[in-house]
Amino acid sequence: MRFFLGLLAISAALGSASANLGDSEAKINAAYGKRLEMPRIAGNQSHLYERGEFIYNVIFRDGVSVFEMYARANQAELSSKEIAAFLKANAAGATWIPANEKPAGREWKRSDHKAKAAYFRLGGRPTLTVMEATSKR
Repeated sequence: MRFFLGLLAISAALGSASANLGDSEAKINAAYGKRLEMPRIAGNQSHLYERGEFIYNVIFRDGVSVFEMYARANQAELSSKEIAAFLKANAAGATWIPANEKPAGREWKRSDHKAKAAYFRLGGRPTLTVMEATSKR
């Protein structure tokens, strides 16, 4: 029962913020809520959001998400179930394939070769990143 309640809580937290790689700025703003800041990256727009216990950083190119970062606001590790849920939300009908497991973190590539993901410490914060793939490898 406790396990089921944990899964339900994770699903509710992740499901309530359903915005993904390739979504429009308007859809992501609606899903993630109020922006905390807007750092500038040449040629792109970056928006930082905090919703519930998560921080989301999204980079847009031409109004479409090309990079998303997921982390806990309290800097705790993401659970395997949370990582799996974020990856599933960004699968776009494809599957995620483990690419590398290194001491610094884990990596995945999407079976359609259009996106890649990594879980590592960024500035001391355990972070999952999902981004457009730059090559077909």
